[in-house]
Amino acid sequence: MGDITQRIRDHTSLLRPFNSFAIGIAVIVGEVVTLRGIPPPKEATLGFLTGFFISSSSMVFNDYFDVEADSMNIPKRPLPSKRISMKEALVAAFLWGIIGVFCSILLGPINTLIALLFWLIGVIYSWVGKATGLLGNLMVSVSVAIPYVFGGAAVGRPSDYVIITFFAVSLLANMGREVAKGIMDMKGDTIRSVKTVALQYGVEAASRLSALFLFTSVVLSWLPYIYGWLGIYYLAFVAVADVAIAYPAIKMILRGNHIKIRRIKTEILVGMFLGLIAFIVGGLTS
Repeated sequence: MGDITQRIRDHTSLLRPFNSFAIGIAVIVGEVVTLRGIPPPKEATLGFLTGFFISSSSMVFNDYFDVEADSMNIPKRPLPSKRISMKEALVAAFLWGIIGVFCSILLGPINTLIALLFWLIGVIYSWVGKATGLLGNLMVSVSVAIPYVFGGAAVGRPSDYVIITFFAVSLLANMGREVAKGIMDMKGDTIRSVKTVALQYGVEAASRLSALFLFTSVVLSWLPYIYGWLGIYYLAFVAVADVAIAYPAIKMILRGNHIKIRRIKTEILVGMFLGLIAFIVGGLTS
């Protein structure tokens, strides 16, 4: 009984359930924002399950391809410790992905295409994308933002102006965070030969590029109010989010090489969360 419990724990840890749960919730948020209201139970359930299982598959693939690095850095993880075999992990990765795609098929062809793209990006990033620097940052950022579009497609409106704006704002903000993260990870990225902006062009260039992405996301976040897609409640909440995003961007420009990047990364994440709240409030009050 103890062995079975341990195996369940090990497989669950490979899924990174909190991350996968967050992706599932992001799909439902996309549905709420697109509909400007509560989505039907079928679309909400299938959307959540698709996001959860596609993300879970990507997480397992990530550990599968990272097993050598983890054997040195995190040897107690299920794969380096050999509590789960490589073959078993690979089967699990494909199984979770197939379940996710199956759920997307029940939502329609557009959702199936988006789910397959989401899954493919996750696998490619885990396999070869991490070392590509800016391209790898883009893969991660698309994976963070695409659940919102998937949610819009699930309720029949994949090209809704608000959800497309939400996708762009989320992608750009996360690009800023990923480029900034490359500054913090320079020592490890040097060993792994990762072509980050910070390593190729220096900390100051990376800081400025990160700030550019963040400021662009702030500008785009005003479009739903300017064009009348969302109302005054959205404006009130998104203004707070924009201040939270702009503040670390300004610090990166002014301080250049003398920035505390770990704090910057956290501040950007807080701003992104506040932006998420703003779009939810805007969707529910418009």
